[in-house]
Amino acid sequence: MINFLNLKYFLILSEEMNFRKAAHKLYITQQSLSGHIQKLEEYFGVPLFYRSTPLRLTPAGIHLKNRAAELLTLESDLQKNFWTLAALLEVPLT
Repeated sequence: MINFLNLKYFLILSEEMNFRKAAHKLYITQQSLSGHIQKLEEYFGVPLFYRSTPLRLTPAGIHLKNRAAELLTLESDLQKNFWTLAALLEVPLT
């Protein structure tokens, strides 16, 4: 199973194209970041990066980068909509 955090970490790595720099930017260890990427690769059944120097996205990684950005934007919009709705209804969100 994947989650939005996996996608966020994937996007940061796909921008930085360096595990050390991406992990530093995310305030996590390289090992943790690698685990998140591995979960995505296992879920989709394809490698997302060519692990060579320099790090490069595979065709699947390029496709996921585009779709993950869309999904995270939708998630953010949905969250804002619910916050607005909760405020209008005076319902606390937990």
